[in-house]
Amino acid sequence: MYKFLTTCFAMFTPNAGERNQIKGLVVRLVRQNRNNKKISFAFSWDMFVNKVCSGSLRYNRYKNKQLFDKDVFKCLDAYFANRILPPRVFITACDQSEGKFAGQNTDELCRAVKEYYAKNHKGWVVAVVLTACAYNYKWADVVNVPEHMLSAKEAKFVKSMPEKFLMTTGIIHNMTKVFIAQKFGQQKLKQAINNIKGNNPIAVFSLGGRTGNDDIVFDIGVCKKIWNKALVLREKGCNVVFISGPRTPDEVCDFLYEKCLENKKMYFYNGKPLENKGKKMPEWRVYAGKYKKELTSQYEDVGNIYPGILGKKKVFVVHTFDSFASCETAACGIPTLICRDVKIKKRKRPDCYRLAEALISGGYAGDFDDFLKQNSVAIPKFKTLPSVNGLISEKVTEACLRYKNFTK
Repeated sequence: MYKFLTTCFAMFTPNAGERNQIKGLVVRLVRQNRNNKKISFAFSWDMFVNKVCSGSLRYNRYKNKQLFDKDVFKCLDAYFANRILPPRVFITACDQSEGKFAGQNTDELCRAVKEYYAKNHKGWVVAVVLTACAYNYKWADVVNVPEHMLSAKEAKFVKSMPEKFLMTTGIIHNMTKVFIAQKFGQQKLKQAINNIKGNNPIAVFSLGGRTGNDDIVFDIGVCKKIWNKALVLREKGCNVVFISGPRTPDEVCDFLYEKCLENKKMYFYNGKPLENKGKKMPEWRVYAGKYKKELTSQYEDVGNIYPGILGKKKVFVVHTFDSFASCETAACGIPTLICRDVKIKKRKRPDCYRLAEALISGGYAGDFDDFLKQNSVAIPKFKTLPSVNGLISEKVTEACLRYKNFTK
């Protein structure tokens, strides 16, 4: 019999990458502590606290602490209204697009949650920050900082506080070999994947996109460069599959959709939300292009093809280097290439450049342009990226046990 069973929760975020990071940690906590007699975790599908207030729960957008806390408490009141046992782990992911405010915003959120627990006599809670920056956190208990987020000076600061910080190569994610196999086994996905004829290698282009500011630009000019390189792969015998993401601009989706209709062995599948589904997201993250009807029909028939197609034997993935999804496939042992054609301001987003270099120099991924120079297409082989999920899960478990033993 388990001595202590707990759950985790998080504030809702419109960013799919952050939601996947949070889910990835929870899944790993459940699996990694399956035989732990001191503590175990249960997965809850409704772990996300929905906003019930106007505006975003970002500390720097509020006039003062009182107004921020009022909105956070209002959200938590609604969440806990129908819950008897409070979760013992609160997880949030750092939004790097917030720049200099990213660290403070996440730390203040951790503070507000802890103060809510104290005020409402809910006991202890471990606060976890994922994909964080080198900020002097006062309220977070476990802070994961991927090394590509750090300058040399920042790395020195993080290493000086090992009891709180965990520096990793790559980010946490929600992709596993089991998840890929389950998706690949779904009938409707299998039918779609079988439409890709022949036994040739399949190059899957996982597309990132623009951001809400000018840090990252993914326009038609960038898209045409990637398309022309994809044509080289097709001429060498590859099947080519493009999969858009939430940040991929509509005009890029439309361009690739039209081009793939005209070319054999080339396919486009949409991974961008087609509707808001009651969650307030920026308009540019929801598809509103020329082919809404066609892409909606495609999604109804296939769903999200991305994780399923990774189950094919002769498959490799080309990630645009604005996306941290390269960590997912590299950690699952799927051949991973990184395309640097996206326009990224290095001064504002050096993390994108550092991650590409860390994965390539570490032997976990390859440079797409170097791969194209080969005369023939042979599936590349790389080392498997160590599990970031497992490392963070272990540190969170240790923090929970410290609180649990201290409060006895």
